[in-house]
Amino acid sequence: MNRSGSIIAAFCWLLVALGCGEVPMQFRDVENLPKPTDPAEFDLGSFDITIPQDKTNSTIMLDFHAYVIMPKYQVEQFQTEFDQKQRRVRNGIILKIREFTRSQLNEPELESVRGAIAAGVGDVITEPAINSVGFYHIRFLEE
Repeated sequence: MNRSGSIIAAFCWLLVALGCGEVPMQFRDVENLPKPTDPAEFDLGSFDITIPQDKTNSTIMLDFHAYVIMPKYQVEQFQTEFDQKQRRVRNGIILKIREFTRSQLNEPELESVRGAIAAGVGDVITEPAINSVGFYHIRFLEE
């Protein structure tokens, strides 16, 4: 290494050692701020659905409060669509779930119920697409 290269390297090391290479305070927490692509929940509301079971001559009552997850930047667009089409979305979800059998409702991870909710929403609101479905609570009773 020649003499000028050594001087430049020593100068750079001196700047870093003195703190000139630090990130300014106002930019240190930027990486901890929420990003537009972070997941966000959108509340679909509560559902009380009765499902007649002809084979057992009983009725299943399914009570749940559902939400969908999507990127945060899409929530506003979804909210606008949902406000306009809320009744169609809810009706689609209810109709799909009423077709279920008892065994589909007994699945450990509720894949069929989650799929029906996703399909009910996706049939009416195609964009933005949802990532997944969750529940604030769910209750299953058979009488």
